[in-house]
Amino acid sequence: MDLKNKYIVFFDGECNFCNFWVKQVLKNERENNIYFSNLNSTFSKNTLNQLKVDIKNTDSFIVLYQDNIYTKSNAIVLVLKQLKLPFPFFATIVSMLPIFFTDFFYDLVAKYRLKVFGKSESCDYSLFHKKNRMLE
Repeated sequence: MDLKNKYIVFFDGECNFCNFWVKQVLKNERENNIYFSNLNSTFSKNTLNQLKVDIKNTDSFIVLYQDNIYTKSNAIVLVLKQLKLPFPFFATIVSMLPIFFTDFFYDLVAKYRLKVFGKSESCDYSLFHKKNRMLE
């Protein structure tokens, strides 16, 4: 499978907050060009290791698109732009704010997401497999 012009979202499969938003992305994407991989999967570990991304120090999700790595609020903006309305509108607003500001709030949510939203032992991947979008 050629993933060159695809968006690959690496996410924390144990985080309820992350799982919720990843499912929202899958339901609201405009084109079928977003793929997902749990950060604990072999695919994620191998791919991110090749790109020299330290996943031990990464909180929540990373996006790979055309050999470029996007993290934090940059990753959010990139993904939101690929979704149906009103999500691109929110991407525009977020992208107009200073990066230190948006990354501060990203880090705040990432730090407390497991305490607030909880952790699951496993994610329901049926929607991913139904759309053939999970990279393992």
